[in-house]
Amino acid sequence: SRSGVPNLVGVFDPRAEPSTLLADLTRMMTAVDYPAFDFPRPTVSGHGVAVGNILPGIEDNRSQPARHDDAWLMLDGELLGLDRLRADLRAAGFTPQGDDAALALLAFRAFGLDFVEHLNGCWNIVVHDGTKTYVVTDRHGSRLLFFAHDGERFVFANELKGVIAGRRGASRPGGVGLVQLLSAGNHFGASTWIEGIALIPPGTIVALGDGVRRHRYYKLRFNERGPMMSEASYAAGFAHLLADATERNLKLADRFATAITLSGGLDSRAVALSIPKQHLPLTSITYGAED
Repeated sequence: SRSGVPNLVGVFDPRAEPSTLLADLTRMMTAVDYPAFDFPRPTVSGHGVAVGNILPGIEDNRSQPARHDDAWLMLDGELLGLDRLRADLRAAGFTPQGDDAALALLAFRAFGLDFVEHLNGCWNIVVHDGTKTYVVTDRHGSRLLFFAHDGERFVFANELKGVIAGRRGASRPGGVGLVQLLSAGNHFGASTWIEGIALIPPGTIVALGDGVRRHRYYKLRFNERGPMMSEASYAAGFAHLLADATERNLKLADRFATAITLSGGLDSRAVALSIPKQHLPLTSITYGAED
């Protein structure tokens, strides 16, 4: 699932009273929370904005909200490639420390909105600089983030029901997304089956302050005129990228037990073969018939 565990919810409404925003935020968090578990539910608010995050403890982001002076940051998901990020921060004159949320805020302080160019991983981020709030999706839309923009109110959440809980008006089925769902059994692009609710596209920064402004900082493009290579060169290049990605995902192996799900299919075998030798032996979890 691209959405993973539902974590992040937020509401922006410059005309709303702080108490109203917090009441709306509580209702949204309750809508996406798991009642059988007692997960931490940190919240943070500023002028006209309130954000909440449910932390199941799966990712290394327990410092939330990360703070520095008037700035704060909430992160849904996780950063990968932290060695490179720390090197970029040191080169900019900063001392990197803390978990994913703290490092992301430090990158924002170091590079401004260009901090997205230094972040790898699967995440949605909400960052506030003291005056404006920015909602940022990663380059590939790894974790879904739905939104509704009704007048001056902008609400967002990892799940549709979180957005529905934060809207002032009723949410009804309809629109192109409903036609797509009924005719093709799926959605395409940013559409949903609820009128007025859509997905924030990948690689997007939404600025909340003097109105709502949206900017795409990244779009996936195919390099159709790139240099031709042999099949062996493509395979070697893919093997390098896969090994690099696997190494990034083992970032907590020195602190926590790590395992790989091994079905025996091509995907899991390829990942198993890409594990760097310094992490072996590694526990594998498999399944199947008794024979």
